[in-house]
Order: sequence, then C-alpha cells, then structure tokens
Amino acid sequence: FGGKGPERTGCTECGGCMTGCRVGAKNTLVKNYLHLAEQAGARVHPLTTVTDLRPSASGGYHLLARRTDGVRRREVRFTADQVVVAAGTYGTARLLLGMKESGALPDLSDTLGTVVRTNSEAVLAATSKSRRRNFTQGVAITSSFH
Repeated sequence: FGGKGPERTGCTECGGCMTGCRVGAKNTLVKNYLHLAEQAGARVHPLTTVTDLRPSASGGYHLLARRTDGVRRREVRFTADQVVVAAGTYGTARLLLGMKESGALPDLSDTLGTVVRTNSEAVLAATSKSRRRNFTQGVAITSSFH
C-alpha cells in the first residue's frame, strides 16, 4: 500500500494464523482495506448485512440491509453511487447469487459461484508419539502435509 494504512508488523511465524493473527501481521479487511477505503471517502456501516442490492434508475444502487446488532434487527435503506461487496466468501456469493436469481442484477456472469474458494480455512492437526516435538512454530496458512 505504499506505506498507507494503519501501522502493521511483520509475520513472526508463530503459527497462529488459523485462529487469528496475534501480532497484527495479516492484511485483513478490517485492519487495512476498510481503513484505506474510509480515507478515500467511503462510508462503512458495521454490523449491517445487505439483503437486497439493485441498480437505481438514476444511476448508482439501492440497498436494503438489516442491522445485526442488538435484539431488534431493524431494516435500513441506503443509496450509493458505487458499491463494493466484501461480505467474505460465503456472504458475497450468497448475496450476488440471490440478486442474479431474483433478476435484480441480471448481468452478473453465469460463472458466478462456480469456482469459489476460501482462504484455505481447514483446521488440521499434527501429532507425534514424541512429546518433545514442537509444532507451534512456522506459518500455518495454506500448509500441506504429504
């Protein structure tokens, strides 16, 4: 990011990647990308799930969302000139596939959702008969055992 964004640190190879980076080394949506978007003028609405996304006749988009905090999950409406859908692997595909199926966003590609991957979030365990073996060191993301 050319030095822009919040202060970050390098990976310490502690191996805690799968349960969450404890040292702040991972480039995450919350820590980096949203910060940069807000600096560029975007408005972020946390604890809000978009349930409907449609083009506006005058350009831009209409969004229907629900608050996900508190007991009452009230609906809220937004309009925006531009929209970035960043709801994670599952949430993004679910929203966009729903909008394609309903006809709200009919021009989305027919290949949407056909090659979907997560960030290799598989929890694996390694064991050893020796109690002296230490598996706590090293990078855990996208590791392979053969």
